[in-house]
Amino acid sequence: MIKIDNSPINWWKVFGGFMVVSIIVSLIQNCNNPNNNITAVSKSQIEIENEYNSKKEDSLYKAYKISYRLLKNNLKDSDSFDEIEHKRYFIAKKKKKENTHIQIYIKYRAKNSFGGYVVEEKYFNFDKNLNLINAF
Repeated sequence: MIKIDNSPINWWKVFGGFMVVSIIVSLIQNCNNPNNNITAVSKSQIEIENEYNSKKEDSLYKAYKISYRLLKNNLKDSDSFDEIEHKRYFIAKKKKKENTHIQIYIKYRAKNSFGGYVVEEKYFNFDKNLNLINAF
């Protein structure tokens, strides 16, 4: 036979248990929120890095557009130009900061002098002020 306990419920124990559970849940939520660990200094550092990366992306895109125009304008039949792929690199050498440059790679298909289509690759190197250093 099952005995049923008819003693009154101790509401203070129930209330205390509820408080312990709610404190644990709130601590877990605060630990899982990554924004709570960021200080004002690290936020400003993140903003500076985002601005730097944005400027770097801008430079890479501008260098690509310059390379694209140079390449297309110097073909014998610029209307036949068909870009296959391109890659943009920001090359920074640790020891020599003056050798930091941007390199653009473009693989394309275009007509040659005989009217046949050929696939070629070109590299363009720019300094950090977007002056063309060399193309090969």
